[in-house]
This record gives sequence, structure tokens and C-alpha cells, in this order.
Amino acid sequence: MVAEARSMFEKSLAADADYAPAVEGLAEAYNIIWLEHSDSRATYDEHRNPTTLQRALDLADRAILLNPYSANGYITRAYILHWLYRRDDAREDVKKSLEFNQNQSDGRIGHMMMHTGRAQEALDLFPNALRYDLFPPSIYLSWQGNSFYLLSRFEESFRTLTRGSERMPTYRSMFVWLAAVAATAKHMDDARHAAAKVTTQQPSFTIRAWLDFIRLPECDGNLFAEGLWRAGLAP
Repeated sequence: MVAEARSMFEKSLAADADYAPAVEGLAEAYNIIWLEHSDSRATYDEHRNPTTLQRALDLADRAILLNPYSANGYITRAYILHWLYRRDDAREDVKKSLEFNQNQSDGRIGHMMMHTGRAQEALDLFPNALRYDLFPPSIYLSWQGNSFYLLSRFEESFRTLTRGSERMPTYRSMFVWLAAVAATAKHMDDARHAAAKVTTQQPSFTIRAWLDFIRLPECDGNLFAEGLWRAGLAP
């Protein structure tokens, strides 16, 4: 689907190369292609390819140049910077976004907060994100459940991630976190099932590589690693 979205944005820009929303949308498409594994031939080689993420950043920079007052544009660039591990720069872009829209409730902000030791702030944001978005993405349940986990609210995390996994049955990250929280909350059948989903999708999965990918603060990383280890995933 993301390959199709990218194609549509490219067609839009072929008609008007300076249409900022399409440039921003294309930047986000490249970011998703970098982030999420796909069996699509159109994007397979671009997943976790550094040039893919650099292309996303270049487009996000251009979108902001075209419209320097776009709150959403700054969030899109912040999220790309977050995955380039330029997380202080990402936070500055979030601040700029809020200058233009104080009611900004994009769930990506919560995801970035959760990854940087601010899980409670992330949880405070998600109710508004779910309330004001007419069609909230199911991925918000993943990020909300992850935040519950890092605050040691394990049963709430388990319920939220279970609900999210039913809506997104192929989303690997959801099952990584579900495996950890299910094991921590002693729902071992669910933990083994989630861990099996992870290793089926990614036989080479290791806890060390996943933690290096998301780069949580040390105390959060240790909590997460313990849950993954209890679920039986490879160190």
C-alpha cells in the first residue's frame, strides 16, 4: 500500500512540483518504507537502506521550505530525524510544530516521547490523538500499549496491545512488545504465541538488534529486554 501511496504523491508532484502537502506526504512514504518491512518488490530493497531515509529527510526539508508554517510538516521531519537518531533535533521540530498548532495531537509525537523516556507524556497525548482524529490509525494502539508497558502498567499494556494485534495481525513491532508484556504479566501462552509471530516474520530476530534499532533509555531498555527474554526470544 505504501508503494501505491508513493506513486500517487509522485503523480501529484508531476502536476505541481511545489505542492508542499504532496512533498511532505512523499517524505512520510519514504520514512515508512525505511521503517516497515514489506514483501513488495517495489520497496523490498529500500527497507533499512540509509539512502531511503536520507531521501525522506531531503523531501521533508523541501516541504518545510515550501511551507515554513506547516505544523504537520515539522512533525513529519521530526519523525524522520527521530529515526536518524538525531533526537534532540527532532524535539526542536516538535516544538516548532506546536508553535503553529498548540492543539497538535499527532500520534507520532507520542511515539517519539515514549522512545525518549517520556512515556507518561505520551499517554497524556494519546486520548486527544484518538479523540480528534476521525479515523485514528490502529498503530496508535501499539504506541499507547508500549507506553503503558514502560510505566509498568502491564495489564493495561497487555489489553491494549492485544486489541491492536487483532487489528494489525502482520505488524511485527506490535507482536514484539506484546511478547514482552505478556511474559512480564505471566500470560505465557500469549507470550509464546506473540514471540512465534515475531520469529516467523523475522527468523534472525535478536533482542540486542531490536534494542539497537529503537534505542530506549537504559532503564526502559532493560525492562523491555527482560520481558523479551522471558518470552523466549533470542538475546
